[in-house]
Amino acid sequence: MKKQQLFVSVLVMVLLVALPAAAQRTLQIYGPVGGAGRTAAFRDFIIPKFQEIHPDVEIQLIQSNSSSEKLKVLIAAGTPPDIAVVPQADFGMMARGLYLEMAPFIEKYDFNMKNIPTEAIKQFTLNGVLYALPFDGLGINIDSLYINLDLFRAAGLTTPKINYDDPYSGWSYDQLRQTAKRLTRDNNGDGVMDQWGYAPSQGNGNWFRLIWSFGGNVVEETPVLRSVVNSAEVIEAFQWMRDMKFTEQVTAAMAQFPQGRVGILEQPLAYSSNQLATVTFDWTLTAPPYGKGGRWGIALNNPMGIMATSKNKDLAFEFMQFWLSDEVQIYLSERAVAPPQTYSAASRANFIYTDKPPYDRSPFVFGRSRSMPVWLEQWPEILAAFRPEVDTVWTKPDVPLRTITERLHNQLTLIIEGKI
Repeated sequence: MKKQQLFVSVLVMVLLVALPAAAQRTLQIYGPVGGAGRTAAFRDFIIPKFQEIHPDVEIQLIQSNSSSEKLKVLIAAGTPPDIAVVPQADFGMMARGLYLEMAPFIEKYDFNMKNIPTEAIKQFTLNGVLYALPFDGLGINIDSLYINLDLFRAAGLTTPKINYDDPYSGWSYDQLRQTAKRLTRDNNGDGVMDQWGYAPSQGNGNWFRLIWSFGGNVVEETPVLRSVVNSAEVIEAFQWMRDMKFTEQVTAAMAQFPQGRVGILEQPLAYSSNQLATVTFDWTLTAPPYGKGGRWGIALNNPMGIMATSKNKDLAFEFMQFWLSDEVQIYLSERAVAPPQTYSAASRANFIYTDKPPYDRSPFVFGRSRSMPVWLEQWPEILAAFRPEVDTVWTKPDVPLRTITERLHNQLTLIIEGKI
């Protein structure tokens, strides 16, 4: 009997040695996967959870900077990743031959597209074809107004009530101007301002949102792509911003807000966890103001797509589907790593409502939003021309706004016509 048991044990050991090791697959993900919070999230939660489903998969993260230059090097070397996350402005480049179409995977895996914000889908669609899903950013509204409640109370001010079904509820731009004037003060009478009313975001998205709210646009795509930046509405929007700084003198740098010296700040959701964790004043959030074009949020997501050269296309989509699951999105948002990318994760009550600042994250979840036209082939050049001109609006009050808009209009026209 003992000999028989010994024979069986030896046979089992031989078979185990002879069996091939479980096949290992490598999934390479390129993008903004670093930073203390995101690195820890991948290490402690995302990779282990995904490997519970796919124990044979090794995930390799390739950290990018704020551009796609490293990705271009990998492509040129013949070693592109399976999944690439790139800056929003580079979507048009990726959709023209580098990314795969999403539709076959969405159908095969019965992926719930109704859970993805409408503007995120619009951002990643070219000629009616969806090429990516959102990795990070925010599909509803990337910027909202942060309110120093202590300064508001001292000035006898309250924040407006918002009806997100009405794009003309809340503050108008003129009312925001008047509120900022009341908040700007020389508290000790020495002739130098000690607090200011307004610290605007100077990101590209904020300028676009301002233009849309005043009823203007930078480019129109129908019936043909053309520049419309030289309109009266764009000049009016630029004039409002310039007046806030140079005429009313109510603006300050955003660094003054955490110090308790600014009443209203314009910033994205991530700002609350990065900059306001230790402040001692009371604060909350409210929606952006409205103009004659209504109130607009800016939708700003970085695209996550499958490279056409990937050898693990289905596995890549399974990871994308996993990334957009409630399990992952709630984990990331609760740890302030990233705002939720799906309706189901963003609209849950325990994300929106809190018993301490910010009290209510509704401005980041509800409302109308628009996307900058990142799908345009000329978009990187359009943005590169746009940026220095709006900087001129903000920094050089002696340059006529008509001069700035006409100059930008001429540049955009040449870009659109392929002449530069």
